[in-house]
Amino acid sequence: MGSSLGGLYSFQLIWNYPNIFSKAASLSSSFWVDDRKIFDMIKSDKQPVKDITLYIDCGEGEKKLIDDINKMIKLLQKIGYVKNQNLFTHIEKGGKHSEEDWANRLHLPFTKLFPRKNDSSIYIG
Repeated sequence: MGSSLGGLYSFQLIWNYPNIFSKAASLSSSFWVDDRKIFDMIKSDKQPVKDITLYIDCGEGEKKLIDDINKMIKLLQKIGYVKNQNLFTHIEKGGKHSEEDWANRLHLPFTKLFPRKNDSSIYIG
């Protein structure tokens, strides 16, 4: 899990090492870095649909990022990822590029990537 550049790195790690990582959360990712080469990396991948689950989000107020975030979501869907199965997305109304905003929605990737399995209680012993 990571945000901004950390979100980009989280995405790159799971994409390149699906045998090690199976889930990743990418918040407000900087997909623009390195002339947006990450899009070409995905398009040229010989096995684009991997056994991974992705969570990608962005705030509506992140004007410099939101177009690339939406482009990534569309690309992933085009190559076979399915929303609410192996691709979870969220656009935060009024969300900004800040630690405070990421902290406020940090529960979202956890609930999507690690849903409870028919257990209404948590035992801490």
